[in-house]
Amino acid sequence: MGDALKRAQTGKPLRVPARAYNAFIDAARDHQARQQNVAGAPAAELRPGGIVPVKNASGADRERFDVLGIDGPVFGPDENEEGFKNRVALRGLVPTLPDHAGRFTILLEPVRAGEIGRGCVCGVCQVKVDVADADHAFADVNDGQAGSLKSGLGGTAFILWKESGTGEKWAVVKLGVPPDSLGRLFAVLVTKDGGVAGDAATDCTFTYTVKDLFGAELATALSPLRPRFAHTEYVEPGADSPGVAWYDAQGDLQLLEAVEEVPKTDLVAVLTSIRYDTTAHEFQYKKTNVRVIETGDEDAAWTAITDLTECDDT
Repeated sequence: MGDALKRAQTGKPLRVPARAYNAFIDAARDHQARQQNVAGAPAAELRPGGIVPVKNASGADRERFDVLGIDGPVFGPDENEEGFKNRVALRGLVPTLPDHAGRFTILLEPVRAGEIGRGCVCGVCQVKVDVADADHAFADVNDGQAGSLKSGLGGTAFILWKESGTGEKWAVVKLGVPPDSLGRLFAVLVTKDGGVAGDAATDCTFTYTVKDLFGAELATALSPLRPRFAHTEYVEPGADSPGVAWYDAQGDLQLLEAVEEVPKTDLVAVLTSIRYDTTAHEFQYKKTNVRVIETGDEDAAWTAITDLTECDDT
């Protein structure tokens, strides 16, 4: 039996065998079923590998390997409970932050606006990544961009491989990584960009520009969340000194502390013991040096300890 699906040749008459024609019809029906019947019977073959139907609700046609933020299921249980139970099918929008941080899919085929195609939500997939730093090992949604992910110190896509350099690069990523950029403490560089050191009458109000360890600016005018002592002078950290930060559930950077921001201290002498030596006929004392956070001004007036009267040594 010849090959019913062999390609046509230029200049030769086109003859379509019945078996080939039927194969075309079956393929077209399968495509229509995926586009229009996502609420039908369960499609177990779409579950392995984290591949699910995705409706392109972004308002524009999308290319293969574009990124869409997940906006929920196509059918919610309140709209079509059977459809919701039978098949996982998601709506995809142009991704934005913080709404779609860690909540996105990579399309595995071109999908016209309003239609449904396959998307990868877990597993290994190709995608373009806007690489901010060549040493970044993670990526997540690129705010307002469907054509690529954005590299960073954290994210829910682990970069297995990428083209060298920075800018928009092809990469192979692993989706479904725990969102370690959310809630995970990581090291940063901080430089004071405002505020005052404080003193015995005012509080410290230092704010900082925060960068990642490669020098990329992450945020400005952040105050550390670690509590400060009231009415205390603090030491100003040097430029690009160490700090600790994390991203909260909304995707906002929070600065826990600037490590070198510490209270300014003084070394003062403290009287620890006093006695009267009857042989030398004198008062004697011992003292020790104590480091304190803050010292006030010396009293302007003398304060009497006790009234002494002349006495007979005999």
